[in-house]
Amino acid sequence: MANPSTRSYVGVTTVTTAGTRVQISTGKRRVVRAYFRTAGGITGRMYVGGADVSATAGLPVYPPTAALVETSLVLDFLPGTESEDFFWADAATNGDRLAWWFVFKE
Repeated sequence: MANPSTRSYVGVTTVTTAGTRVQISTGKRRVVRAYFRTAGGITGRMYVGGADVSATAGLPVYPPTAALVETSLVLDFLPGTESEDFFWADAATNGDRLAWWFVFKE
């Protein structure tokens, strides 16, 4: 069975001010898989979610530690259920960055 054609889109989102959510993308493509990981030396938790995400609520993404080596958050969606502009990020610390990777089905 052949796999359907997919495309990817990657980026990094910075939460400049903790407690002020940032929209990850304004695109309208439909996401079938989303990967999230903290980027570059953050010390606090980050959160991913919809427009109601905050610095204390959402799906947590943890910075790597000696005890917690794999810290990625992976979400799978039925095709067509969420567009990339659904996703927002917030952080507990100013300047924290979130790396992300969206996969789209063509």
